[in-house]
Amino acid sequence: MEYHKLTKNNRLEIVDRCSKVLLSGGVIALPFDTVYGFICDSGHDQAVEKIFTIKNRAKNKAIGLAVASIEKIGAIAALNVQAKSFIAPRIPGPYTFILPIKDRSISSLCLSNNTIAVRVPKNDLVLDIIKVTKLVIAQTSANPAGGKNSGSVEEIYA
Repeated sequence: MEYHKLTKNNRLEIVDRCSKVLLSGGVIALPFDTVYGFICDSGHDQAVEKIFTIKNRAKNKAIGLAVASIEKIGAIAALNVQAKSFIAPRIPGPYTFILPIKDRSISSLCLSNNTIAVRVPKNDLVLDIIKVTKLVIAQTSANPAGGKNSGSVEEIYA
């Protein structure tokens, strides 16, 4: 486990380091739109399993996805014109959209009714990491299942 503080001078290094961790099946804790979150490559089963283990989360509780654009949402979820016009002005932002699944390769992250929870975060660090890796990111709050959300690195370590 490593800790790196983001500064103006090390941003590219942090994005590169995080990208390598995700691409190798690792899990990262970082600030998201509202609270700290855990992220991993949604297509890497062992990485997703790590998040469930870290959080002590029940396997039947889906976790959300994060992508970099509305086009990427459309690649994994069924988006009609009405949904697209509703979502477009709200992204990036702290909103999660529940949409019918389109990409069956991520079906293990589906909600019970064949829908997925997806967002385009309003966090430049997270967006840069997603853009560099070109991944669909599995994401969830960085707290034990049912516990208080983590608002600091110290709370995550605890």
